[in-house]
Amino acid sequence: PRPRLPPPRSSRGGGAAMPRRLCSALILLATRPNAAAFTAIRLPASTAAASPSRRSSGRMGSEAVFSDNQLLHCMLRVRNVNATIEFWEGCGAKVLTYNKAGARETAFVGFGDYRDATFFALEITAMPSDEELSLGTAVDYIGTSSTLPPAAADGLDPDGIRVQTVPGASRVDPISRIVLHSTDLDATSAFYTGVLGMKKLAQSATELSLRYEKASASGPCVSTSLVFTLVEEELVIGNCFDHLAVMCKDVEEASKVLNEGSAADAVFMPPTNMFGSKLMGLKDPSGFSLYLVEEKGFKRTT
Repeated sequence: PRPRLPPPRSSRGGGAAMPRRLCSALILLATRPNAAAFTAIRLPASTAAASPSRRSSGRMGSEAVFSDNQLLHCMLRVRNVNATIEFWEGCGAKVLTYNKAGARETAFVGFGDYRDATFFALEITAMPSDEELSLGTAVDYIGTSSTLPPAAADGLDPDGIRVQTVPGASRVDPISRIVLHSTDLDATSAFYTGVLGMKKLAQSATELSLRYEKASASGPCVSTSLVFTLVEEELVIGNCFDHLAVMCKDVEEASKVLNEGSAADAVFMPPTNMFGSKLMGLKDPSGFSLYLVEEKGFKRTT
């Protein structure tokens, strides 16, 4: 078994256990018995049919609330946490946290520091031993920059997720993009730009590229892009890719904007206080889960 790592700086001092508890809360949410019952959410027709002035008004509200959002991590449910860790260590990543309690085992790996909100991270959690892995057709690949060792930059991880170098990718974060599948790029674009305030970098007939770019000049920004590639067949989410996590300044304000903008149907978990932080769960048009995590409860303190 992998030895427990020293606690990160954020877990020292008064009230320090919150970050690890928040991590555990997300794992519990992902393994709830009814988690598989959530279905894909389509944007309500009223959103598309709204007058230009109404759409403009809602967009401004979204920009104000989501202007400093950060794409933090994605969670992968795997058969063997240590095997996945070793794969990413071979790519040059490091273990940011590792925790094991009974059958529950989870780790964060990445190229930055734990909860730095600067580098994208992969949250890796063990699926129950009696659960069979199903990749489905959700994930296309994880894109990496050319800064990774050539021998380790391309291939399949232990669970069959493709990892490949992206020519010309940003060198800021070696995890340059997370690439998922979508059956409707226009609906996906409307959700992530019009609802969650991401910037559309590019869109073709077969691919959509998105990223958060902070409006404020202060502080670093996660450079990892979220990319969707078009597929014609029905999308099967599977049980490996679990969710995306997005840091948000104020989850309650985000909830108000989403409800006022006719996106309430996308919410499967309203703002919920859990272990000293606030979370909100959404489904995108393809059925992928996202959690908005309030910044105050996420960021580490020194």
